[in-house]
Amino acid sequence: MKKKIFAICAMLMLTVLGLTGCALSFSPDDEKKQTVVVTNTTPISVSSNMSAGEVAESLLDACVTITVNNGQGVRTGHGSGVAIYMGGYVVTNYHVVQNVIKNPNSYEAHIVTNEYANTYDCEILWYNINFDMAILKCEYPDLPFVEMEDRWIEGSNKLDLLEEIITIGTPMEYALQNSVSIGYVSSTAKRTSYSNGNYYEDLIQHTAPISSGSSGGPLFDLNGKLIGLNTLGMVDSGTNVANGLYFAVPIYPAMKVITQLVENNDTYSIPQLGVQGCDSLMASSLNVDFEGEGVYVISNSGSLTTGDVIKKITLADSSVWIIEERNDILYAMLNSSVGDSVTVEYERAGVTHEAQITLA
Repeated sequence: MKKKIFAICAMLMLTVLGLTGCALSFSPDDEKKQTVVVTNTTPISVSSNMSAGEVAESLLDACVTITVNNGQGVRTGHGSGVAIYMGGYVVTNYHVVQNVIKNPNSYEAHIVTNEYANTYDCEILWYNINFDMAILKCEYPDLPFVEMEDRWIEGSNKLDLLEEIITIGTPMEYALQNSVSIGYVSSTAKRTSYSNGNYYEDLIQHTAPISSGSSGGPLFDLNGKLIGLNTLGMVDSGTNVANGLYFAVPIYPAMKVITQLVENNDTYSIPQLGVQGCDSLMASSLNVDFEGEGVYVISNSGSLTTGDVIKKITLADSSVWIIEERNDILYAMLNSSVGDSVTVEYERAGVTHEAQITLA
C-alpha cells in the first residue's frame, strides 16, 4: 500500500534546503528580559528500580503543551514540549511554533503545564529548521526539567535495537495533554525523510504510537533521559491511518545550544562555514548530479567553488568531523565558535585539497 510521511502537527514545515553551517536563530527583545529567581535547580531524578510507568509518571511535570494563538487569542494549533534546563527553558519542534516565528505580530505561543495547572507566556530564543528544533523560555522559572543524553550522534551509549522507549505528548486533542505511550527502537540506522519541502536526517525510528499534536513531545529512555523529540510519522494514503512507523529528531543539538544560550544571555547563532551545499539525498530536488558521501558545494565562496565535495572538517580544538551528509557540517558547527579557524578537506575533480576557513 502506498505510504506517505506526515508531520505530527497541523502546522507544517517551511521549504528549506539546509546548507553547511547555516542556521536560523531568533533573539528575544532585550527589553523583555528580567532577572528571575530560580529555586528549582535539580533535574527530575529517576531511580534504576522504577517500572516504565513509574518513570513516565515522574517525568510528567516537565512535559508541557504548547499552544499557538492568533492575534485575537483564538487557538490555531498545539504541539508538545519538555523543559530541559532550570529557569524555564523548553524545547519543541520548529514546526510547532513556525507561525509565531514567521508572523510574530499575528501569532503568539503559550506554554501549558501538566494537568492544565497554569498557562505561561514564552519567548522563542533559538530555532533551526534543519533540526526541526526550537528552544523557548517560559515565564515560570521553576518549571521542573529533565536530563538530556545523546544516545545517537556522538554519545558512546548508543540506543539498542528493540530497546524500550517512552513518549509523552498531547496527541490529536488539546484535552489529551501528556498522554504516554511506550514502544521500541525499531532500527539502529539513522533514518532520513523528506516532508513538506525539508529533509530530516539522523532520525530515530521507533514504535511508540504518536499522532498530530505529539510534535515536539519528548522521547525518553527507561532511565528517564531525554534522547529525542517526536517529529514525523508515516500513514497509509487513502486511509490516513498511522502504520506504526514513527520518527524523532535526536536531542544532540539542544544539548549543545542550551549551554550557549545560558552562557550568552539567551542569544545564540550557529557559526557559519559560509558555503551553500547539499548531500546526495537532497541533490535530485536541486537538479544537482551528485551521488556518494560528502556535501556538494553549489555556490562559490572563498577557497571552495561549485562542484567541490566537502569530506572532512578539523575544528580549532583538533577534533575531526567526517562529512557524509548535510547534518554532519551542522554538528561540527555546533562544536565551534564564531572566529574559529577550521580546516576543510574537500575533493575537486578527484583530487583532495585543504582550505582554512574562518567561521562567521
